[in-house]
Amino acid sequence: MQAVTEEEMRAFLARHKGLRCEEAELHFDSTTAKTILVDFRNLQPQQLVYLARLVAHLRYEELDFFCASLWITNRRTDDRVAAVVFKSIERMRQGYGENRSLDRAVGHFFRHDEFVESISFLVQPMLAGWDAYFVPQWSWGTLDYFVFVNNDSFFEIKTRTEEMYSAALTILKNQLDKSDGPAIETSLLRRSVIRKPLQRFFFEFIGRDFRGSAVGCAWNLPDRDGQRVHRMNDV
Repeated sequence: MQAVTEEEMRAFLARHKGLRCEEAELHFDSTTAKTILVDFRNLQPQQLVYLARLVAHLRYEELDFFCASLWITNRRTDDRVAAVVFKSIERMRQGYGENRSLDRAVGHFFRHDEFVESISFLVQPMLAGWDAYFVPQWSWGTLDYFVFVNNDSFFEIKTRTEEMYSAALTILKNQLDKSDGPAIETSLLRRSVIRKPLQRFFFEFIGRDFRGSAVGCAWNLPDRDGQRVHRMNDV
């Protein structure tokens, strides 16, 4: 792991074709870019780790990991949990010989042999309720997705192509619905719905249409980047 400043992280990410870095925000400069939201607000600790590892590689094999960037863009230490995470990250960084404060070097680069280490760092902003970008790269293919951890305890999986969007949805549905896997809840709609256990539905946001039923509802809105948003929900 190598820690870098915000300026160094921004300059590195701006080199990637099709990836726009504006202030402390990343997005794909593509008409096919879409977003998938996954809620982890109510997960147990072991489920957080399972989900973090899943979204970090999606359709890629961990053995094909080439490198990753983790950029913590919004951090606070005004509550007890965040203060503990802040100190934990600094101690983890010291194990790599990095003695600068997280405030001075908010970016992290991970080598090809540090996939597990990158996940251990990715989990930290999930615990603290911070904003962070995780941008993995692989030994084949192009940069076709990255992950944003937002401070409302959601993953925003940003995909660049239709192919990656479809693959990510399929993988998430299959893995999160596995009967032998962790009982991960993926409730995202911020409205009251009649919930049925063991049933999962996808709610896709495309236009302004509203559709409803006795067991759930779906309506379409663009996300803040004007891109389509696909939300996963248990009803």
